[in-house]
Amino acid sequence: MSKIEEIDKLIKAGAEFQGIQLEQNEVVRKESKAVYGQLNTAYILATGIIAELVTSRVGEAAKTNEDISRSLALTASFIQGMGLTEDAISEGFYVQATALLKQELETLARIAEVRVGVAKDGSTPNVKHVAFGLKTTYGDFNRIAHVAQHDALSWLVALPKIDELLPVSLTARFQDEIAQELYARHVTHLLILFSEITILYEEMYALKLSEEHAKYACIAFDILKKEGYLIENKASK
Repeated sequence: MSKIEEIDKLIKAGAEFQGIQLEQNEVVRKESKAVYGQLNTAYILATGIIAELVTSRVGEAAKTNEDISRSLALTASFIQGMGLTEDAISEGFYVQATALLKQELETLARIAEVRVGVAKDGSTPNVKHVAFGLKTTYGDFNRIAHVAQHDALSWLVALPKIDELLPVSLTARFQDEIAQELYARHVTHLLILFSEITILYEEMYALKLSEEHAKYACIAFDILKKEGYLIENKASK
């Protein structure tokens, strides 16, 4: 076999395997959407009110200072990754999703720290400043996202046990409970971000929270509460 033929063989193998993975991703997305139920409604409301709010003042002059600039940069970094987090959860990349959710939570914590004047460059943001949480804690995210934790990692990629063997899957696999739990966490993060943006925009533009946005945010929060995902922490103000 010539060098060119060897390279063509590798290219073909890689493309075929990637195609198999992409097909499976779509299968998992359909399975995920089928179980989200009202969580999907909450997601649509959360992304909608964020989108309307952040695009409503584009190009307008606003008050600015160092803290506002820091908060805007953190907010933008969160918003840029929103779709990536949703993809990771809905397409079954649960290990990657927990890492992204951990980053979202740390970003929200840093925004809150900037707001209350306790942010320290170079330090890990303290998640106690985030007002709401879920049954999954920051420690859970660390445990699952840390590839050195075999027990946490193996059950996310494992197939049914065969005798003493525990085979693993090389493509994403749908897991009902964890998909819903992570999706609910993402929606909660979106709603917390929306709350932080409203506080920021009030300072920048003297803009009060609209009744329409407040109504839809409350509906989304109520869905999370009724589904049993939302708990409240005593965050520092």
